[in-house]
Amino acid sequence: MKIKFLTDEKVVFENLLWEIGQKTEVKKKKLVSFLPPDKILNGKKSESLKNYFNKIYSNKFQANAIELAKKRWKPFESQFAQALGMLKDLKQKKEYLVYLTLFGPGGAFEYPNKIFLRIKTKDDKEYLDVNLAHEMIHLILHEKLVHFSYVKREKIVNAVLFQKEFAGIFNIKNSKIENSSEFKQARKFF
Repeated sequence: MKIKFLTDEKVVFENLLWEIGQKTEVKKKKLVSFLPPDKILNGKKSESLKNYFNKIYSNKFQANAIELAKKRWKPFESQFAQALGMLKDLKQKKEYLVYLTLFGPGGAFEYPNKIFLRIKTKDDKEYLDVNLAHEMIHLILHEKLVHFSYVKREKIVNAVLFQKEFAGIFNIKNSKIENSSEFKQARKFF
């Protein structure tokens, strides 16, 4: 399993356009999603969305984002790969493309192997490792979960992430998840 951290401006901008299109859906799900200011989105400012994007998605941000992502992921990479190997009948991808952005929710994925991680807030940076693991589990379980609702998929992915095989790696605990019916059901993946 190879993880490639990227800041491809074209891909990240296309994802931003998709996120803007999902704005209403994101609000319904009560998710936090960072987007450009409304005056840019609504065209009430002379600056175009593309110019705004180019200004803030600078070369400096890109270099710092890749360095931070590699630094945050490195301590967990081999243990996480081992834990993924414990999942039954599930195929990992040979390579995961992880695009680092300033927009959207904390993490998102595009099947079969793309992940988008926001690196904007202090929490984004601090939990980059957990967010990356969460999105990778989404990709690995995607075919088994595609028929479930968004909420159910999130609960199952979180339940897998909080199993001892993964939770110990990231030192995470959540009693609400651990006491859920999905948590018990998630054992079937091991």
